[in-house]
Amino acid sequence: MAGEEVAEELTSDETKLSVYGFADFTFATLLSDEKTSGSLSGVGPNPTFYVGNLNVYLDSNLGKKFRSLIELRFTYLPDGAVVTDPATFQSTRISAAFPDYTDFSRAKKVGGVIIERAWLEYAAHPLFNVRLGQWLTPYGIWNVDHGTPVILSVTRPYIVGAEWLPQRQTGIEAYGSHGINDTQVGYHLTLSNGRGPVDSYMDLDKNKAVGWRLWLRQDTPFGDFAVGTSGYKGRYTDAGQVTTLEDGAFVTSFPVTTSYDELGLAADLKYTWGGFLFQTEYIMHDVRYDDDHRPAGLAPGTWTPDNRGWGFYFQTGYRLPWYGIMPWFGFEYDRTGKTAFVYEACDIVGGLNIRPTENVVLKLVGVHVWMPYLKEKSIDFDQFAMQAAWSF
Repeated sequence: MAGEEVAEELTSDETKLSVYGFADFTFATLLSDEKTSGSLSGVGPNPTFYVGNLNVYLDSNLGKKFRSLIELRFTYLPDGAVVTDPATFQSTRISAAFPDYTDFSRAKKVGGVIIERAWLEYAAHPLFNVRLGQWLTPYGIWNVDHGTPVILSVTRPYIVGAEWLPQRQTGIEAYGSHGINDTQVGYHLTLSNGRGPVDSYMDLDKNKAVGWRLWLRQDTPFGDFAVGTSGYKGRYTDAGQVTTLEDGAFVTSFPVTTSYDELGLAADLKYTWGGFLFQTEYIMHDVRYDDDHRPAGLAPGTWTPDNRGWGFYFQTGYRLPWYGIMPWFGFEYDRTGKTAFVYEACDIVGGLNIRPTENVVLKLVGVHVWMPYLKEKSIDFDQFAMQAAWSF
């Protein structure tokens, strides 16, 4: 939401709570060889129904210039998730079934809750607004507009899903915008714990991550343009916890086990004209390890090298005047670098995005993925999916 809109919305002293959200239901089936690509589908090689997202928003105006937003995703995880040991490639399926004390101890499966964001905002001025808490990293197009009813496809592009820039961070975000005639410009500045195994509530080093975004929107007689550039710089740290007895006193230390600096840079463009849509994003991600904590490589006796990954995608389509039908297609190229098991991949994706009402979206999507560097030995992946997504 633009800074001007936030400031105008929060001028009232009235306190109120709005509850809304979105959900989706998907059918997916593998079209390629299940022996070689079944594990890539995420839901296995067999035709499968599943509920993917059930996200609820708690949006509250807390009085003049204060606002709170909490987004929760309810999920069946961790039940049924498969964890693979990278050393032995042995997989174990997690069971989250426990005896229910209210039902003669019959087993009941439990799920989890993912805190997508939880922040308090103060709208001081259209040019300066502050958020405190956990927020979605303000980069690109897809990461913020992540609700399935507002996106064309069923799954995120790899460069977004790989989180080369963090999906969310905990800390402070400042942003603002200013409009001049048909042009609007804006910025975001972020300061956070950075990344780590418990970064949502604990920083395991003394380094804070910084980020930024600059964007411009232009309305013209030939359509609306929006361009942006984003960045993130921080240090990933994992550390243990050791308590020892020294001189009659307990001393706790936190020895670092993994440490690397990372830099993510991104650029995005979105163009709309009537029913026409074109959007694209580019992301580059650098990792530089601390030599004292460089992890072992995949092959015995080797070390994990520093790495640079990069990739881009585009999607384009046209929404027809009949039943909100939009035929669309897209392409993605990813070069994940020297440390990945699959270091280069491409995909072609497309289908129909149908919006019979403002709150319901039906999707038919086909995707073909291949690995150019393997040439004729490429492990191709083909999948067809149908999805119903709705907001409420």
